[in-house]
Amino acid sequence: MDCRNKDCTGNLLPAVFFMGGFPEFDALFENPELLTENRDHAEYELLTIHREEHKHIRFFQGFNGVETIFELEADHIGFVSVNALGSLRDGDYKVVVVMPDGKVHVLMENDQRSEAVVALKEGVSKLKFVGLDAKGTLSLEVEVHGGS
Repeated sequence: MDCRNKDCTGNLLPAVFFMGGFPEFDALFENPELLTENRDHAEYELLTIHREEHKHIRFFQGFNGVETIFELEADHIGFVSVNALGSLRDGDYKVVVVMPDGKVHVLMENDQRSEAVVALKEGVSKLKFVGLDAKGTLSLEVEVHGGS
């Protein structure tokens, strides 16, 4: 199993990540089917990221859109455990896993703390961060078990 962090370390002020056309942010937040597309579109007024091997911390302001944080590639069935700690000051956000078959599992939505274990199927699953006028902090610890 291969776990690749999809962003860089450092400060981005302001930041926009865009690949292809994208629907309105509120429709994106409410419709899980739109998250299965292989396009990210994220806009931030302010973003600071710190990451270590299995840990990802971000401080964000004015976040709208969707961004892939990790890609999880499995040769056979395994699982991923995600521990999340968030502090939301404004807006809405959620952390989801998009499976290779297109199913979307919501791991955290505006929660303070979440612990989840998700079975991975063969192929590439994506851990995504979705926001709607969100401001706050998010800390994720991701560990992949089996599947290699």
